Amino acid sequence: MKKLTILPVAALLILALLAGCLPQQAPSTPAAEPTLDPDAPVSSDDPTPEPGPTLDPDKFTLGENAYIEELDVLILESFPVQVRLVIRGQLPDGCTTIHEILPEREGQVFTVRVITARPVDAACTEALVPFEESVALDVYGLEAGEYTVRVGDQETSFRLDVDNVLPTP
Repeated sequence: MKKLTILPVAALLILALLAGCLPQQAPSTPAAEPTLDPDAPVSSDDPTPEPGPTLDPDKFTLGENAYIEELDVLILESFPVQVRLVIRGQLPDGCTTIHEILPEREGQVFTVRVITARPVDAACTEALVPFEESVALDVYGLEAGEYTVRVGDQETSFRLDVDNVLPTP
């Protein structure tokens, strides 16, 4: 009788030892989001962002449902100056995505709209999802001065110290 109980225990012990000898795989980690390096070279040939694809309104609901928490303005060291806006915030659930970001300027004020898309009738996690997006602000040709940037209920500003145009030869 004692031999019958020792046998399963011995088999489990051998299996545990063999499991320790198997090659281990590194845990998979998601790719890191690219971050803007203020020292990286930039090009004025960067493409102008195009509007996002048209979504079927029967399958997706569009809105401005992102919770904007923080804005950072990056003034790139170039001439003419280039300005990028980094937007950080939360999406309301696991199904909502950023569809497109629409910067517009009127006078000294840039208004940026973050358009979200959510599948209709989707069962989603009800947890906030953090996001970080970077968008170029079209500042070429602007005069020196103070400019305001608004996204949702957040606001920040930046200053151009000189007119942002190339001198004519």
